[in-house]
Amino acid sequence: VCCPCCHRRGCSCSWSCSAIMGPAVGMKGARDTPYEIKACNMSPAVQQIAVDCVLDSLWSGKVEKDIATLVKRAMDASEVGGTWHCVVGQDFGASLCFDNKHLMFLKADEKHVLLFRSYDSL
Repeated sequence: VCCPCCHRRGCSCSWSCSAIMGPAVGMKGARDTPYEIKACNMSPAVQQIAVDCVLDSLWSGKVEKDIATLVKRAMDASEVGGTWHCVVGQDFGASLCFDNKHLMFLKADEKHVLLFRSYDSL
C-alpha cells in the first residue's frame, strides 16, 4: 500500500495508508482484459464487483458514454446498493463528493474509469 502523502509503502505517518490501495498492475478480469487500479477506496468484495461490472461493460459497449451508462446501471442494480456514478474517457478532470469507501479509478482497454457512489441523504 502506497501512502499518498509521502509515496512510501507502509509508512508510519498519520495518513491512513490502508484507506487507499495502491496501483494493482497486471491483473486480469472477467474478459481477460488487463486493467490497472490507479486508486481505490473500497472493500475487496465491492472492488471485485465494480471491476467485473467495468470489464463486462467495456466489452458490451464501444462508445464511452454507453460504457459509463452500463457500469452505472450494473452497480445500481448490484447488492452493494446506493446511487452510483461513472465517468469513462481518456482525458478528463473531476472534483466530486463521494460516499466513504466507495470510490475507484482504474484504467482498462486504454480507457480511464472513475466510479463512485454518491452520498444518499436520509
